[in-house]
Amino acid sequence: MLIDTFINSFELFHNAPDSIQRLRSLILQLAVRGQLVEQECSESRATQSSSSPQAPCGWSVVPLGTILEVQNGFAFKSARFNTARVGMPLIRIRDIGNTKTEAYYDGDYREEFIVDPGTLLIGMDGNFNIRRWQGPRALLNQRVCRLWRFRESTEPDFVLLSLQQYLDVIHKESKNYTTVKHLSSKQIKAIPLPLPPLAEQHRIVEKVDSLMKLCDELEEKQGEQKKVRVALNKAALDSMLKAKSAPSFNRAWHRIRDNFDLLYDRPETVAELRQSILQLAVQGKLVPQDPNDEPASVLLERIRAEKEQLIKDGQIKKQKPLPPIDPSEVPFDLPRGWEWVRMIESFDVRDGTHDTPKYVTEGYPLVTSKNLYTGYLDLSNVKYISEQDHLKIAERSFVEKGDVLFAMIGSIGNPVIVDTEPNFSIKNVALFKYYNRRYSVPKYLRVYLASCAEKMRTASAGGVQSFVSLTFLRKYPFPLPPLREQHRIVEKVDSLMNLCDELEMKLRQSQTDSETLLTAMINSILEH
Repeated sequence: MLIDTFINSFELFHNAPDSIQRLRSLILQLAVRGQLVEQECSESRATQSSSSPQAPCGWSVVPLGTILEVQNGFAFKSARFNTARVGMPLIRIRDIGNTKTEAYYDGDYREEFIVDPGTLLIGMDGNFNIRRWQGPRALLNQRVCRLWRFRESTEPDFVLLSLQQYLDVIHKESKNYTTVKHLSSKQIKAIPLPLPPLAEQHRIVEKVDSLMKLCDELEEKQGEQKKVRVALNKAALDSMLKAKSAPSFNRAWHRIRDNFDLLYDRPETVAELRQSILQLAVQGKLVPQDPNDEPASVLLERIRAEKEQLIKDGQIKKQKPLPPIDPSEVPFDLPRGWEWVRMIESFDVRDGTHDTPKYVTEGYPLVTSKNLYTGYLDLSNVKYISEQDHLKIAERSFVEKGDVLFAMIGSIGNPVIVDTEPNFSIKNVALFKYYNRRYSVPKYLRVYLASCAEKMRTASAGGVQSFVSLTFLRKYPFPLPPLREQHRIVEKVDSLMNLCDELEMKLRQSQTDSETLLTAMINSILEH
């Protein structure tokens, strides 16, 4: 049959998202449509309460409640629940697919609510799971119902696969319009069940079991391939990260680029490669050092002189001196000509308001962390404040073109260079300005902030919401290269990121092609 051919050629579609899951769904759809095994119309028809003109030869469509009994669980008192294994095990919705339950009930109960192993259970909320209970004898809790006392003309395993397909469909449809998903026992009893003759039910179950085993094998094969790919990718990235110079980095990079199809299979996996490039960039391993460059120590003196002049002119406030950087604070050694400095030594680090001004219908945009996204400033979902509030915030943090913004709360990071003439205020966003633009390279600062954002997020974890303070950012160590080298690093990073974009686009196209081919093949089989 077509389904067998489809499975045998499944490697053509392995790049498509959720390919195995879609294959399993297809098998169930074919099963309940009567397209999985041949019909024998001489077989006795299943007894029916109603029939469908679309039903295959010899099939009926009956309400589920006419071929079995549906029993709701009982609302046992939660005060008698325990995890000390005292009393009877209790089956809750979360336990349906498990082999045991952590909850026990030590109160009185009626025998009618005891469930034996192998019983079909349905979760009445959430994903509407249907499973055979694999645990010990247990009590049936509320919001779980069991299907039992099947008619002799019904194969329980056929009911299981047919209901799974039905519940998958209504779950998929319900999540598009509601956040609370609920099934009543009345709705469960009314589920229209396609019912073939008993002998055909047995053949369908046997065929489904066989095909699902093939799906398991395909899934296991994909898992093994993923393990190999992850191991190879890790080795390639480790080789690149261990590069001690620009030439050794280039060799490692070319090995990754030339074996990209072997190392990467999904667009999102390229993120780790990008992060590795950023790490190497700020360690001085992407481009060679030029002994003719003015060293960072001289550049730093120029920046300090500009800072002192701004303080003298009253444009910025004088700050308390910070302690020298301790060797334990620096994560790596720097090339010759570089300097470790604190952020505040190279940049005027400020932040926006921490208060919430009154929002207005029209006015000045108030940029928050959510507006910093993948290196860009997104004002499509922004709130507005009055001119008075805007001017008040601007006294503290006036944003100018070329400044760098950095999210301080929630999703910490996402550094963005302001590339237009701004006319907005900021809240819970750090603002990196320059003591003199001639002595700074905004793109290099962005590269560094992007490289250490994850480390900052880790350092800020533990509170109700992740947050880095202004003091934390001002004290943060910054690897300062010579000015000319900063430009070379940025140029190299831009070039490598463009290549990553191309490779990522190639993966997306491959994924799209597989998805298109998979969809077309599934539709062809269903229409056959």
